[in-house]
Amino acid sequence: MIRRAAITLLLLALAGCGFEPMYGGGSGTVLQADLSGIDVAPIPDRTGQTLQQNLSDQLGGGNGTDYRLEVTLAQTDTGSGFRADEATTRINIMLTASYKLRRLSDDTILLDGQAKAFSAYDVVESEFATLTTRQDTLRGLAEELSRRISTRLASYFRNQEDSAPHEAAPAGD
Repeated sequence: MIRRAAITLLLLALAGCGFEPMYGGGSGTVLQADLSGIDVAPIPDRTGQTLQQNLSDQLGGGNGTDYRLEVTLAQTDTGSGFRADEATTRINIMLTASYKLRRLSDDTILLDGQAKAFSAYDVVESEFATLTTRQDTLRGLAEELSRRISTRLASYFRNQEDSAPHEAAPAGD
């Protein structure tokens, strides 16, 4: 009973503060149209290709005739666990995506940012197991970066929509 009341109170508080879902309301279709108009430029390497595919899927896989998203990846691997014989037992990976959103009509850079994701994996005796774990870790980092970038793009377009002047409604009789 208390839990239900707490949830109801939380929902009322969110409604009162102006909370609005990013894709909610009538503007969701406009936002989705903007996102699907983004062409994701090819990103080198396997991790880059995974990131590019995830971004294309999350942005709606549109024809990309309005905007172009250019992404460069930087990866930093650091050993953090060591055995007595100084062999590495744990690898930390930081994946950094620098991105620029260009409007194709005038080549203007609309958004310039960076997203980072971090993870780690254990190095085990089996090289195959270590390689598989590394690939899974990189795939997970690419998925995390794609979510962060697509959320940032959606936020950008939503803010642009909110700050655009609204047409006045015609006066009633």
